[in-house]
Amino acid sequence: MVGKTEEELKSAGIEYKKSVVPMAVAGRFLIEREGGTGLVKVLCGGRFGEVLGVHAIGDASSEFIVAAASMVETEMSAAEACEIVFPHPTVSEALREAVAGIH
Repeated sequence: MVGKTEEELKSAGIEYKKSVVPMAVAGRFLIEREGGTGLVKVLCGGRFGEVLGVHAIGDASSEFIVAAASMVETEMSAAEACEIVFPHPTVSEALREAVAGIH
């Protein structure tokens, strides 16, 4: 995980939007981890859509969390993140789908 949690945002009174997708939205995850489970959750600011936190649970999530950290660190908006080309087939496509759920 990187950035804020829902609990931190709620306690700080920060309005946010949330998108949660299963890791299985990435075909490569399905192929390489038959029966595997996991999810990606993206939290964005309610007004400007800046990425505030990303939580990824599942095999290979450590392979793309650095991209999520960059989104949080640069205060990238969900709309801007949707412009990033995520290679196919990669498990990182799950991050893109979660971000797209906000946008």
